[in-house]
Amino acid sequence: MIRRSLAILLTVCLCAFLVACGQASTGAASTDVSAAVETNAGEEPQAEDEIDLDSITLEKIGEANSRDAVFSKHENFATTVELLENDSDVVNADLYGVERFFMYSIKDEEYFDQSYFDADGSHVREEQILTRENQVYKTFIDDDEPYYTYSWLVADNADELPELWRVDYFVPASFPEGSDEKLLKVEDNSDGTITAYTSLSLPATPEIQSVPKDLENANMEYSYVLDSKTLEVEKITANVVNDEKVIPFFEQVTQYDVEEPEGYKELSDNLKNTKIVASDGDDSKNITVIYDQGTDQEETYQQSFIKDFKIAIILKDGYERYSDPEGKEPFKGSDGKSDVTIYALK
Repeated sequence: MIRRSLAILLTVCLCAFLVACGQASTGAASTDVSAAVETNAGEEPQAEDEIDLDSITLEKIGEANSRDAVFSKHENFATTVELLENDSDVVNADLYGVERFFMYSIKDEEYFDQSYFDADGSHVREEQILTRENQVYKTFIDDDEPYYTYSWLVADNADELPELWRVDYFVPASFPEGSDEKLLKVEDNSDGTITAYTSLSLPATPEIQSVPKDLENANMEYSYVLDSKTLEVEKITANVVNDEKVIPFFEQVTQYDVEEPEGYKELSDNLKNTKIVASDGDDSKNITVIYDQGTDQEETYQQSFIKDFKIAIILKDGYERYSDPEGKEPFKGSDGKSDVTIYALK
């Protein structure tokens, strides 16, 4: 999935009241940026620290941009993606999946704001809050009044969920083990930053939702502008390179210790203060999820929700939802008001 923080985006597909989602990471800071300044008698001191460019690796860049490293120095970070104009037939919004993306991260919470056009041409904007325990979506479609959808994360441990429902997954940059992204060169910009240039086969690129046939042999080339002392990412630029033709794709800018974005507090408060789990006497609906029925791994989760709320069911990683325990009939949703049982199978 994602090498940076944005690859496959958290788009909600509502199926009646149930969202059939199945589907924007790296360790402690370790820069290895050398400060080789010697002042000897008869020698003038160097004006700036020398940077050992040969010591820079993707692993070290990833470590410096992990959540642990970033939040050891900052209260938050914000990432904005802007799709770039190009003069080709490639529609970048189709490649990327959305036309606009913004993410605001604090240590235990993520806020997302993105927009796209759905299959029928409607303009959709989604705001989201994801915490370690729950999630809310606020969806705007064209000029209609927005509505809220609340996720039920059906697992005892967040590590069991798909990566996109784990707060720790979202970082300024990451390079998971096994990634084919190659470091080509590193340059000193002489302004307190360095730029690392990399390349990756387009079909293996996490930011691409689908690869057009005429781009199957293309590469994605990235440039990472990094703070030369901390290796924290400031900007990523991505271009598609096909038969030596360069197609501008996107620019991703990350800022640290920023003001709360507009919309964040309202949605965060909504998630914290909205009672969606039903109590005795509430008009409710029961949702039951049974994992691996009939096996030694069988587990049953059941929750009563207030009937009028839209609930998204987020299963453990690798599981699909079915209406029958044999897995012959994929679950297609419900009327959003009735009790329902979902069989989760791999």
